[in-house]
Amino acid sequence: MIDAERRDIIARLQRELPELRPALRRAAKFILDHPNEIGLLPIRDAAAQARVSPNTLVRLGQWLGYPTYDHLRQPFREALKQGVHAISSQARWLQQLGQGEGFAPLYAQMASASVSNLRRTFSENDPRKLEQAALELAQARQAYVLGSRSSYSLAHYFFYVGRMAMPNLNLAPRHVSAPFDDLALVGDRDVVLALSYAPYAKDTLQACEYAKSRGARLIAITDSVAAPLAYLADPVFVVPTQSPQYFASAVAIMALLETLLAFVVAQGGQDTLDTIATFEKVREEMAVYWNEAERSRGRN
Repeated sequence: MIDAERRDIIARLQRELPELRPALRRAAKFILDHPNEIGLLPIRDAAAQARVSPNTLVRLGQWLGYPTYDHLRQPFREALKQGVHAISSQARWLQQLGQGEGFAPLYAQMASASVSNLRRTFSENDPRKLEQAALELAQARQAYVLGSRSSYSLAHYFFYVGRMAMPNLNLAPRHVSAPFDDLALVGDRDVVLALSYAPYAKDTLQACEYAKSRGARLIAITDSVAAPLAYLADPVFVVPTQSPQYFASAVAIMALLETLLAFVVAQGGQDTLDTIATFEKVREEMAVYWNEAERSRGRN
């Protein structure tokens, strides 16, 4: 019941976010992006991190039907309590990591961020929606994986590995083109998987708007329910990218992409396995990978 209430709050904030005034929008976005912190932080700390006044959080709670900030955060606190026993041993492990010398504290910070991002990714996304997304990608006339700037390497990885199971898979953009070039012929029998996290690449957003205008199905993996793509795509998979460093963490995005690929293969049956086997056979015949025979020849 408590978790359902928390989900209802998040769903309403996501739905109403564009209509809120700037200060309330910042407060709402903080809750959407940091639901665990809302359950932990007192009002002044939460307001400081959200860059709003404490009164703004109170007003947001009242707008949602909660008389005080404490009433607003209660569903988030209860959700944390339900999972506290599962993560207590993990917390002790992370504390021990940070007790060494040199870069040990930084090592622990990076581990903590990665573990937190992964836990949220797999607990807050619906595997049934991921299964449906895998089916739509596999059955599309043409499937595209789209990513620009820092998302491009992730898109390229998905294309490189996914192409073995999905001959219909295309990468956008390719090395010497813009996203529009590769999506020029997209249509209503096609599916676009778009990757985008802050700072959001404008050309990715524009390409998605174009693909949607052409009737293509749009699936998004992004870092916030308040991200630009969250209002264009369906379904949207939200994957946190929080990091103690200046760069966003891609660990959880990569994990979700690998899970999506696993779902594609699991659904594909023997035909998919045969396609993968064909790729492997060609690579074996062309001797593209090093093996022990190479070592033997080098010794002669």
